[in-house]
Amino acid sequence: MQARYRGATRRSTQGLRRAVVRCTEAVTFRSLFWDWLLGRIAPVLLFAGAALVQALAATVAQPEAGESLRGTLHFAQACGSLFFFVLLTLAYVTRLPRRTGRREPLVVLVVLLTTFGSVAGAALPRRPNPALDVAGLALLVAGTGYSLWAMTHLRRAFSILPEARSLVTTGPYALSRHPLYLAETVAMLGVVLPLADARLVLVLPFVFGQWLRIGWEEGVIASAFPEHAEYASRVPRYFPWFRRSARPPTSKTT
Repeated sequence: MQARYRGATRRSTQGLRRAVVRCTEAVTFRSLFWDWLLGRIAPVLLFAGAALVQALAATVAQPEAGESLRGTLHFAQACGSLFFFVLLTLAYVTRLPRRTGRREPLVVLVVLLTTFGSVAGAALPRRPNPALDVAGLALLVAGTGYSLWAMTHLRRAFSILPEARSLVTTGPYALSRHPLYLAETVAMLGVVLPLADARLVLVLPFVFGQWLRIGWEEGVIASAFPEHAEYASRVPRYFPWFRRSARPPTSKTT
């Protein structure tokens, strides 16, 4: 009787274990599916589509190049954006595994708003102003060029969300720790400058969102790479060559 009871108990335990294994495999598969869908496939399609749009814009702007300063800047901005989105697409296809990161709803919301804020700003109606248009295009070209330089060094470590993949310290990352955010801010100024009205204040929430992203990213990277403390002690956070304090940040994840 006892042997029969032990056999039934053993079979029940084994059945429970198999059920737990199946559930774990199902959860793992779903997690991998969403990671691939949202972390690779969707961004690749998005950035590849943006690259095609910029290729069309460069083709349209090409006849104006050389005829006027505005036309030349417009063509340079379209070409720079084309190469930038190509680099983003390649980065998402080949990027390194994530060591750690943050994906809370607030973090994702702020990242999406700041990432696509410049696109929304460019869609706002504006009055024709040749001087401000040229100044805005010049800022866009400068921001895009600096972004390209940063991406050629960041490459497989790139991520939109605050994630740690590799500690990059070369190129513009030897001048400041967040050159991409600096470049995006310069480009955003170029987008809103031609508005020439009260809507210029739209850049303030964008800068605040970038400030939040920098803090989150610093915490994630510092927790994954102990050598980040030494890097942060000698390289300024945002503006190149501007160092207010040599105190390294804590390695606690925010």
